[in-house]
Amino acid sequence: MSEPWIISDEPEWMPGPQYDPPAGGVLLMSPHGRGHLSFYEGVWYRVRKDQQPDPITAGEAMSLRPLDLATIVNVSHGWMLHHAGSERAWALSDELKDGTQALVRTTLKLAGVLG
Repeated sequence: MSEPWIISDEPEWMPGPQYDPPAGGVLLMSPHGRGHLSFYEGVWYRVRKDQQPDPITAGEAMSLRPLDLATIVNVSHGWMLHHAGSERAWALSDELKDGTQALVRTTLKLAGVLG
């Protein structure tokens, strides 16, 4: 099953200064030149060459960059702590929960534990 936010044939490239997020944001560049992410004001974005960043859920960010799971969770969690009680913080928390659950289910299916 192919997900729309995961593009395996994306050309390799590295974001330049024009892709830096506003103050307080984070740019998570991939060493492989694909799957770059940014985070700003509680929202993860998929960053592609010559396109506007697309908002994605935290779960989609986790699926796109599973090896950066700790960074995605830490950045999200830090933002949620500074914006506790906000509607977006609650939504981001749900996105992290759903993304974690999806990754665990996928891993268990691949391991043959779940059918």
